[in-house]
Amino acid sequence: DATDGGGTSGSEATGETSAISPDNTKIEFIGVHTDKQKPDNVGHFAVFKGNAKVTDGKLTAVDVEIDTDSITTANETLTGHLKNADFFEVEEFPKATFKSTKIEDAGDGKVNITGDLTMLETTKSITFPATVSTDGGLMLESSFEIDRTEFGMDFNTDGIEKMVKLNVTVGK
Repeated sequence: DATDGGGTSGSEATGETSAISPDNTKIEFIGVHTDKQKPDNVGHFAVFKGNAKVTDGKLTAVDVEIDTDSITTANETLTGHLKNADFFEVEEFPKATFKSTKIEDAGDGKVNITGDLTMLETTKSITFPATVSTDGGLMLESSFEIDRTEFGMDFNTDGIEKMVKLNVTVGK
């Protein structure tokens, strides 16, 4: 029985889904001051959940839901500020999400992941590079930047760079 909808039987393709959680994943961000005398602000999200799908040894889908109230930095005052209306406005927007729409092989164990990132009810398509290995379980590493102002985080663009670096590690 051939199907024209691209469906597969269990014997044609092997797919497995890996849970993404704080147990196996780190989502870190770095905010940079325009005044280079001031230190960078480094933080992470402590609560999130998601899935990564691997089919025939290749990453085929990623989706993550982040609890924005779990944002954490080494500075309690900064953490509180990031939770208020100047940045994540966590009471009104308790979740941020990413859902992949396309994953392209870039050679040498690298992929380009495209998907929809939603923060503060604003959804933008972003593409970022990642190094992926599926031998013995999913391992993914990625560093990329997003423009926070595209999501409505316009606070103090004279003092804090618009571009925020994200470091994502899965499986370590």
